[in-house]
Amino acid sequence: MTDPQQVYEYEIRDNVLVVVPKGAALNFRYQEVHLQTNHLYHILDDPNIDSVVVDFSCVDYLDTIILSCLLRLLTKVRYGNGSGALCCVSPRMDEVLANVKLNSMWPVYPTREEALRAVRRSTDAGHAQRHPSQDASG
Repeated sequence: MTDPQQVYEYEIRDNVLVVVPKGAALNFRYQEVHLQTNHLYHILDDPNIDSVVVDFSCVDYLDTIILSCLLRLLTKVRYGNGSGALCCVSPRMDEVLANVKLNSMWPVYPTREEALRAVRRSTDAGHAQRHPSQDASG
C-alpha cells in the first residue's frame, strides 16, 4: 500500500516550522487533512520551535478547510509568543487571503528566505524582551 497523499510538505529550519500546503482539501481524504494538520500542530509542542512560515509556492488557491488548519498553526505559535509569516503568495492566493483577512493578521513576504529572516528577527527580539541579558548582574 502506498503512503497517502501529503497534504503538506514541511521542514524545520532552526527554530522555524516551514509548512507548504499542497492543495485544497477536496484533493485529499478529509481524515488525512486533519491527521496531517494535527501532526504539524504537535510539532509546535516542542519548545524549540517558536515560529511558523507558510509557503504558498505550490498553490494558487486553498479552501477554508486548509486555511483554517493553517490558522490553527499560526495562532498556536502566536499564543506561545512566537511569530508567523506567509510567503510566495500568487496574485490569486493573495485574493483568497485578503478575503479571509489572513494577509492582514500575518506579514506576507515575496520569498521563503525573507519570511525566515523576518520571523527570526521577530522571535529574537521577543526573546531578548522576555530574557534580559544577565551581563549587568556581573
